[in-house]
This record gives sequence, structure tokens and C-alpha cells, in this order.
Amino acid sequence: TQAIRSSPFCRPFEQEVLQWEVTLLYLQDFVDECLAVQRTWMQLEPIFLSDDIKRQLPEESSGFATIDVTFRERMKQVEGSPGCLGVAAAGGIVEDFKDANEKLEKIQKGLKDYLETKRLYFPRFFFLNDADLLSILAETKDPTLVQPHMAKAFEGIASVRFNETATIINAMISAEGEVVDFTNIVDVDSPENRGNVEKWLVEVEKTMIDSLTDVVSRSNKDYACKPRTSWCIDYPGQVVLATDCIYWTKEVTEALNAKRVADYEKKLNQQLLDIVQLVRGDLSKLARVTLGAMVTIDVHARDVVSDLVKNNVESADEFDWLSQLRYYWKEPNSFRRVDTGEMNAKEECQVSIVNSTLLYGFEYLGNTPRLVITPLTDRCYRTLMGAFALYYGGAPEGPAGTGKTESTKDLAKALAIQCVVFNCSDGMDYMQMAKFFKGLASSGAWCCFDEFNRINLEVLSVIAQQIQCISLAIKQKAKTFIFEGTEIRLIPSCAVNITMNPGYAGRSELPDNLKALFRPCAMMVNWGWWRASEIVLAIEDAPATMRFNEIYE
Repeated sequence: TQAIRSSPFCRPFEQEVLQWEVTLLYLQDFVDECLAVQRTWMQLEPIFLSDDIKRQLPEESSGFATIDVTFRERMKQVEGSPGCLGVAAAGGIVEDFKDANEKLEKIQKGLKDYLETKRLYFPRFFFLNDADLLSILAETKDPTLVQPHMAKAFEGIASVRFNETATIINAMISAEGEVVDFTNIVDVDSPENRGNVEKWLVEVEKTMIDSLTDVVSRSNKDYACKPRTSWCIDYPGQVVLATDCIYWTKEVTEALNAKRVADYEKKLNQQLLDIVQLVRGDLSKLARVTLGAMVTIDVHARDVVSDLVKNNVESADEFDWLSQLRYYWKEPNSFRRVDTGEMNAKEECQVSIVNSTLLYGFEYLGNTPRLVITPLTDRCYRTLMGAFALYYGGAPEGPAGTGKTESTKDLAKALAIQCVVFNCSDGMDYMQMAKFFKGLASSGAWCCFDEFNRINLEVLSVIAQQIQCISLAIKQKAKTFIFEGTEIRLIPSCAVNITMNPGYAGRSELPDNLKALFRPCAMMVNWGWWRASEIVLAIEDAPATMRFNEIYE
């Protein structure tokens, strides 16, 4: 119509053309506003169908109900007169949709604020998208319906065990089927927890840590009393590996002080043969996974001691020993915590390498295999641990397939800390990253940003400020801090790791202010295949392992 109006021959039809222009512009507004309402309505309608959400968001629910009535009435009107001219003749339809869009924006903001309060109370919710979080919050009447979402909040917990009335949680269950009983029960039906998923999930998190601490403590005591071959199948896999490392550290230190490292090497070889014989016997699937991981750790432990013998190391203060990952069990009130500077109020496990010390996190991670430790893995561990102790992040860098991400994840396993892997892309923005960092800082988890240099340069500059804000709060040993305008609590065990492959095209060069926050670790081609082969052979056939070592050497 605008083209027709510009014609010199339009004058006889000018009023009719103007009328058509008004009608078509009205129809365009109708289509735009209708699509906007429909898009938002489709997102919110299943949310506000839940009685629990209605109860928790009464104002937003009432507003949506009003819009829902208007939207349905207008859609029936359009259905009755589907022609475009019939829609144009309907008075006030565009105005109704514009009003609905304004109200829907307010409802969405209210919903966003509501989800933010839930995430701040239980920070692991920051790692879930809005749809998953709303699915959890919509099931407050029946706590068992939260089960499918447990693994999204807890890396090692696939489900929890309820009592017959579904009011008490008394155990956690891994994806492999391993059951760990809780030291204290979680009452989901108590006045404080009833209808508040986030509150009883906080209790589950605390009880998980307390229970794992208690089981490791009992395992430490039993190790000295029971035969090793029976002890290792009586406890959860993660507990067995932690206790194994604690006693190995203690025994190596004693052997070094007594100048009997060669004798201890023979003992380790015999222990390894005993475990291999046990693996070749009749075992449950869970026990076989536990012992497979134990062989992985024990082979590395034996090799470390063999190197100590070859290098004539005679003191526990020499670098060859200090450069290994060492575990020390600490009784209450026996040391000052590295994160808060306060005396430890309960039993703890310190993990040290060179002059860096971190605390074992007691996050339940299930019964899973462990990464084969090679010289490259050891070097990566030293770099990352040194970076964390100085309040920096770790930045493994190298070609694909060299174990950058897996080494970071395995160190998190070794320290029993949740590690969230985030695959980066050029579509990420700083607001998305801010939400992730909020969860990271307030939950104490580690993250590993895979292919970090895919992110656009302008976003990386903002991310540098966000990471620096968290690092500064950790250095100051703050309990809470302001992050992106929100006050959040700080769990100082949190750490940011990035991996990069600079060889790929289209990668961004990190800004200098971001580079300064990380300690790089060059990861080249990993020649540790022979170590992995040795462990597989050790699990299957001990004599073959010895022959393989002789051939390799």
C-alpha cells in the first residue's frame, strides 16, 4: 500500500489505500503481539498447572490465570473468524495482547527472582537449567518424584533410599548400585522441610559429607585390624581408595625415616599380587570395580616407591617424595584449616603435594574407575595443586587426546570434590557465565571449562573480572561477598580450571588480565599407554605384568 500511495495515479483511490494500510498495519501488530504472547504462554502454562507452584507464587499465578482466560477467549474469537479481515474487525484484540505481554514480562521476572532465591539457598541448583529446576520444585508433595533429578545436583548420587512412608532418607545410592548408609537420617516431612525441596536437599548434602567422613574414619581403624584382602571389600570404593592412600603415605614416611624403603617396596609388590589374586576370584560387580581402581592406585604407589629406591631417597623431606600426592588423616583440633585459618573442629584429611595443601572434600562420587597415573598426570597434578594453593586457576593446554579434561576431573576425584565440566562455545554470554560462577563459589565445586578459548573475546574480558572477584574473596577468607550485585556465601574450596587447544582455527587469544589468573600446564602426547596396559594385565594375569615390565624396560 505504501508503494501504491507513492504512485501519481493513486489519488482516486487514496482513501481506500489508506484504509487498507491501517488494516494491514493492525494485522501486523496483531501477528507480532499474538506470537509473543503465545510463545511465553506455552513456556509458562505447564509451570502454573502445578498446584505447588501456584502455592509458592500466588501473585504470579493469579496474574497468569487472568492472562490465560484472555488468551483463550481471543483465540476462540480468531478460530470463529479465521480470515484476516475478521481479525482486523475485532476491536481491542491487539491492545489486549500488548497488555498481556507486559504482564507476562512481569510474571517472568517474578519467576526468575523466585528461582534465584531457591538457587541461593541450595547453590547446586545453579548448575541446572530452569526447566529441570521447575520440575523439581513442582514435586514438593511427593519427595520421591525428585529422584530422577538427584544425579544433576550430586555427581555420585543417582538416588536416595526412603523409608516405607517416604518421609525419611537413610542412605544414598550411586549409579553403579553402591549403597552408603547415612550417619544421620534426613526427615523430609519435618515442619521446616515439608514442601521445601531445597531445604531437605541441603540436609542431604551435609549428611553425605558427615556420613563419608564417618565411614573413612571407621575404615582407617579397620585397616590396621583386618587382613587387607577382606578389608577392601567391606567398604565403599571411594572410602577404600582414600584409606589406601592415607596408609600408603603414613607407611612410606615411616619407611623413609627408618631407612627401610627397599623392604617396603617388597611389601607393596606382595600387596599388589594379593589384590590381583582377589580380582581373579569370584567377586560382585561392585567389588571388581573397587579393586580395579585400587590396582590402578597401587601400581602407581609401587612405582613411586621403586623410584625412591632407585634414587637413594632417604628422607621424607626430599623432593622425590614431597612431589607426590600425599594424604594425611587429622584428628579434631590438630591443625589450622588452610581455607579459613581456624582449628579443625572434626576429623579431616589433608592432601599435599610439594608445598601445596588442600582438604579432602568428602563429596560422594560413587564407585568409579580411576585414571591411570603417568608422569604427565603427575606433572599436571603438581601444577594444578600449586595454582589452587596460591588462589589461581589451572590451565592445561595442548592437543586433543592428551588428557587435559580427564586429568582435571581425576584430581577432583582424588580430592573428593564435585567437578562440573562445561563445554564452551562462541554463543556464551557473560550473564550465563555469571550464573554458573554463582553456583561455583557458593557450592565449593570445581569447574572445568573445556575449550575455553572458543568464547568470544569481549565475553572473556568480563569473565576475567568475574573470576578475579571470586579469587579476591577467597584470598580475603570472606564468608560472603558481592558478586554481580548479589550477596552470596563463599565456600573456599571452589576453583576454576580451563582447557585449551590452541592448534584449532577460530580460537580467541586470552586477554592478559585473564591469563594472569591461571597457571598453564603444557600437555603433550601422553606416552603412558604402557602403564595402562600394565594395569589391565595386572587385573587379568599377574605373571604377564612382570613379563611386560621386563620387555618394556
